[in-house]
Amino acid sequence: MTEQPEVVEQTPGQLGWLEEPAVPPPHNGTPTSRAAAERVRPTAAVMRQAVYEAICELWPCTDEAVADHLGWDQNSVRPRRIDLVRRGEVVADGKGLTKRGNPAITWRPAPAAPTPERDQ
Repeated sequence: MTEQPEVVEQTPGQLGWLEEPAVPPPHNGTPTSRAAAERVRPTAAVMRQAVYEAICELWPCTDEAVADHLGWDQNSVRPRRIDLVRRGEVVADGKGLTKRGNPAITWRPAPAAPTPERDQ
């Protein structure tokens, strides 16, 4: 007889970044934006996980700080951070400054979401 695998219930923030969001990656409705959203769909979950882990490590942090940390363009970080906000895994933490001294929102893991380094 084959043993059935254990069913593990997931809560927000627990393995959730590996699932595809219920909606496709963000786009503004233009053909080029839709094409870009479809192009990133296969890697969005891995990118979302990397952004989440960077926010956990750096918080409070701006999108710019996350982009610098990961070596990515901000236009790659921002959509994945927006996904995390929509999923309730990341929340605004306050305001900080960009490298140019401009005001920017800072982000942190949501209080109920696990933080890889800080929950050990």
